[in-house]
Amino acid sequence: MCDRSVVVGTDATARCDAALVFAADESRLRRARLVIVMSFTGPVDPDIDDFETSRDVLVHEHKRRVIAALGRALALSTADLPDHEIVCDDRGVADLLRDTSVGAEMLVLGRHQGHLLDTLLHGPSATGDLVRHSRVPVVVVPHHDREHSSEQDAHDFAAQTGSSATGS
Repeated sequence: MCDRSVVVGTDATARCDAALVFAADESRLRRARLVIVMSFTGPVDPDIDDFETSRDVLVHEHKRRVIAALGRALALSTADLPDHEIVCDDRGVADLLRDTSVGAEMLVLGRHQGHLLDTLLHGPSATGDLVRHSRVPVVVVPHHDREHSSEQDAHDFAAQTGSSATGS
């Protein structure tokens, strides 16, 4: 087993694909093990007396989601995935990532545009907390919408500045 690692946090959605790709590339370049971390909360069961989903089942399901996300992000089959470890736990995301990244080469996080309502309901982002308090280098990779092209970026810039996107 490799002593070196690159740790990446994910929620297994397409918003984290860019962070997964960056972390996988860095782990290859550094000859380090890719450690993918996902925090989860158990489902709210309306029938409190008969809660049937065990923690082991939840961990297994979330690991399955992480493998699918990694395959999607890297456009690889399960058999071709890089050397990796998946850590799924029901602890808070910032604490889980901070603890898992101790001694890592780097911690890679995705950044998605947050909404004010999310901040009001859930508090500040784990990304901000980890950037301020991590003991390892943190890389924040922005989410790139695959349908949002550089042509659209130029159009948006031109609209904001009042200039022409074509330069005329």
